[in-house]
Amino acid sequence: MHFCSQLQSPSLNEEIGNQVIKNLVYLAKVFFRMGAKSTADPSGGHPSHGDGVKRDLHDDDDDDDGPTQDVSENVRQRTFLWLLRKICKEARIESSQNPKATVRRSCVFKWLAAVALELGGSNLSQYLYTMLLPLHREITNTIAENTEVKNLASEVMELMKTQVGVEEFSRVYAMVTTAKAERRLQRKRSLAVEVITDPQAAVRKKIKRNLKKQDNRKRKIETKRPGKKINKRKKLSEMAIQMD
Repeated sequence: MHFCSQLQSPSLNEEIGNQVIKNLVYLAKVFFRMGAKSTADPSGGHPSHGDGVKRDLHDDDDDDDGPTQDVSENVRQRTFLWLLRKICKEARIESSQNPKATVRRSCVFKWLAAVALELGGSNLSQYLYTMLLPLHREITNTIAENTEVKNLASEVMELMKTQVGVEEFSRVYAMVTTAKAERRLQRKRSLAVEVITDPQAAVRKKIKRNLKKQDNRKRKIETKRPGKKINKRKKLSEMAIQMD
């Protein structure tokens, strides 16, 4: 989708990003209303928390750092959930491939905030699991030390908590935390099996992981260097994207 690909542009900045967000919020509203009126899909394109959890976790998998794939877009039903997953994946790609940059993630988080306000409490609850994945990833990331984008993610989650209520938010957030912990455990078990069944591949992966850890440590040291200028960010309420 053209608007989603604009988030991948190397010339993306805050001004361009805000316009892209407005376009994507409008598109989300159209998709959501089309899904609500749809008679072809019994669920109207509005899933429960249990639907698509494995798919969401795969899209948020740290090991999958490839670009967003558009091969099957023409044959895939374009729903609000499809758009939501596609945009959330953009945040994960930036975090994995270019953690020093934050413009794309900031755009995604602002979009999530705007969409959360548009959906309202009852509708938001149906999509909360998927929307929390990139936000949870950001605030639990101990490698990237970008306070500004972490604070933005926290503010968006607080907004969502206000929309759906503390009890519902806490329940879904716990689901995200548990699912990601299980995913990590599953990867460790797979690696342990691979050491026995294919030791050469296991060694190659271990070397790759160690190199990645070294790069991450270097980034962490750079972000903590004294004298680094920290730009103050406006509050979420001051930069909310207004839609007519």
